[in-house]
Amino acid sequence: MNILIPKYLEIIDDKSLILKLYIQPSSRGEEIFSGIHDCALKIRINAAAVDGKANEAVIKFIQKWLDLKKQQIILISGEKSRFKRIKITQLKPIILDKLLNP
Repeated sequence: MNILIPKYLEIIDDKSLILKLYIQPSSRGEEIFSGIHDCALKIRINAAAVDGKANEAVIKFIQKWLDLKKQQIILISGEKSRFKRIKITQLKPIILDKLLNP
């Protein structure tokens, strides 16, 4: 059975992947999925993009949404950009299902 992998996901191996995100900081509300922006999953967060607060909020948001431990989430690029690449480790099937159907 072939699964169509969306462009915002990059499968590394059977236990890890990279999630491509476009972050909209300083939003009125927080939304897990508010669309696709340039092949990245668009996420709205309340935190402002000041002093790394938006990055911290994104990590916490992903952690809560996917029920992960902080150690499973690694910001690998985009520290000062709205476009971010986040590596998720110790992947379980339920997490992949949430990412395929946000």
